[in-house]
Amino acid sequence: MENLKKENNRLQVEIHQRREREAELKRIIKNLEGRIQEFEEENNVIRTYNEQFGSENDGLMAENNKLKAELAQYRQIRVPRNLLQQELSDRAAVRRLSTD
Repeated sequence: MENLKKENNRLQVEIHQRREREAELKRIIKNLEGRIQEFEEENNVIRTYNEQFGSENDGLMAENNKLKAELAQYRQIRVPRNLLQQELSDRAAVRRLSTD
């Protein structure tokens, strides 16, 4: 009879420990589910911004490429050296006149 009481007590302690562990695991799961929900909400916000700024970025990239092509065309234009020297001397003359 004494052995049965000891076994019964041991089993009740084990049941109590398992219930405590189960409650702890439920708290952990609830906490993790809450964090998952927060991350999902953040991801939705990020996706929305990516969609908005992705379109804007595509437009800016296209404009940038267009400007690069235009710049490349302007770089191919050769201005005769005598025109450049004339422009520089005209500017120098204007500066001299303005300082007088």
